[in-house]
Amino acid sequence: MTPVHPDPNPDPIDVSSWPDAATWSAILAPLHAPDHLTADLARRLGAAGLAERERVATAASGLAGLLVRPGEPLARTGEVAATLAAWRARWAHPDQLGHGVTPLAALALQLPAVLGEWRAWGIEAEIIDATCDDLGRQVHLHERVYGEAGCENFHWVANGIFLPMFVLGRLQWALEQSDATVAGYPPEVRQPGGAVLACHIPESGPLEVAAVDQSVALAAEFFPRVFGASPCYATCFSWLLNPLLISRLPGTNLAEFARRWTLCGDPVEATHDAVYFAFRVRPPYDVETLESRSRLHDLVMECARSDGWAARNGYFLLSD
Repeated sequence: MTPVHPDPNPDPIDVSSWPDAATWSAILAPLHAPDHLTADLARRLGAAGLAERERVATAASGLAGLLVRPGEPLARTGEVAATLAAWRARWAHPDQLGHGVTPLAALALQLPAVLGEWRAWGIEAEIIDATCDDLGRQVHLHERVYGEAGCENFHWVANGIFLPMFVLGRLQWALEQSDATVAGYPPEVRQPGGAVLACHIPESGPLEVAAVDQSVALAAEFFPRVFGASPCYATCFSWLLNPLLISRLPGTNLAEFARRWTLCGDPVEATHDAVYFAFRVRPPYDVETLESRSRLHDLVMECARSDGWAARNGYFLLSD
């Protein structure tokens, strides 16, 4: 499909005629961050000095030409992901604007043109809105962890803008090349250059079985229609695939979610990840000060005190 919108790489931002706070508020609005955080970020950006302006402009220039479009070879997805990983490493350290604010501003400058392309590809408004909600969720999570506006997870915002990764119902799905390095995948999944749908789990409510089933069905329809790719397998790497969820929390949504995946590969130590996702705290932390509000919290705390928590790889066949 040929894009009808201009390439989402606007002319370099003019640091001499810098947007004011009100303009930055409008630029940031498509990210769907909470209003008070958008206002705080816009205020900081509007008052940025020359050095900070130049950093935002440089960060934005590093995003040129990265949008993965329908009809492009699947290998380009991996190439763009690698470029974004290098871009993330360059901008990972906080600066005068705050943690992740410079790269977040650079990403926000790209988003209007990307949204135009998504609409031109025929992506429904509700899918676009849900995907943008997840972008803004990263800003909200930063406030929960650090108590201020910022975006530690700006790399996730970048992936959501440039890669074929969309929120489809309860889950987020990304069209990716198969990972031939994970032992235990079927030959179809390990096939070099093959396509899979990688599942990610936004923090947006319970993992009800019906909602997960609906999301799987949406993903199986969406990617062939929009990107012309029909992967046979779904894959997932997550702390929520730990088999302890099945044995210790039987009958729960979490147990049923973990049960649908065939596990493969070796367990990966993920105690800090489990504590972060369950409690939204980063190391250093004292497990004894964490406040448990659920059986999942109890289980994570128990494991953090003893043998730790493992993340796992898993897969399932999308259709028979």
